[in-house]
Amino acid sequence: MIRIAIVDDREDQCALLKRHIERFFTENPETYSITVYQDPEMFLVDYTAQFDFITLDIRMPQMDGMTLAKRIRAIDAAVILVFVTDLASWAAKGYEVEALDFMVKPVKYYDFALKMKRVMARHARDGVSDSVVLTTQSGRVKLSQRDILYVEVMGHAVPYHTRNGDYNYYGTLKEVEGYLNPGMFARCNSCYLVNLHHVNSVDQTTCVVDGQPLRMSQTRKKDFVERLTAFYASGGR
Repeated sequence: MIRIAIVDDREDQCALLKRHIERFFTENPETYSITVYQDPEMFLVDYTAQFDFITLDIRMPQMDGMTLAKRIRAIDAAVILVFVTDLASWAAKGYEVEALDFMVKPVKYYDFALKMKRVMARHARDGVSDSVVLTTQSGRVKLSQRDILYVEVMGHAVPYHTRNGDYNYYGTLKEVEGYLNPGMFARCNSCYLVNLHHVNSVDQTTCVVDGQPLRMSQTRKKDFVERLTAFYASGGR
């Protein structure tokens, strides 16, 4: 199931996107839900990282779509964002919040369907089962496991190092190991749980993860290399 939110201050635009979504899933059967918000402030009040895909109008009187996207990204690094705009020049700004794509108003169904196929491909790759929700000092945040580089132990904190910054979680590495994908993560020593997808190289004492060298212990090395080899053999999934 894919959970979709439409955020647009104009009722007619919300209705148009809703019709496009309903038509798309009639032609491409999949379970889905749609929630419509015409007030971005109310959307943020309700938001608990519960959606998989959000369409955001760029120009809204209460709050522009880029500001809203930044607020979303502060608590949800995994949700798929697509901007709806009447100015294609806004599209470049989408990279700042890792938006997947943009659609130009008035949104035609053919263009929408092409974008939606990209959304569904991303959802299939980084779907709900790939997400993890953390409770941190600043609140709850949802991360895609694929975006996690590595997790380490620092006293009582267990920082998640990701492509979008670091998130401090309080617990144990063993606890973290229990709910991250065991086919994607492995320990290179007792302090680091590494995302095998981001391993650049391995030598006798070091594992390089996204350019960051991490110490590899002799006791963990054999198992780590075997799991890395199995990960590559599976196609890196």
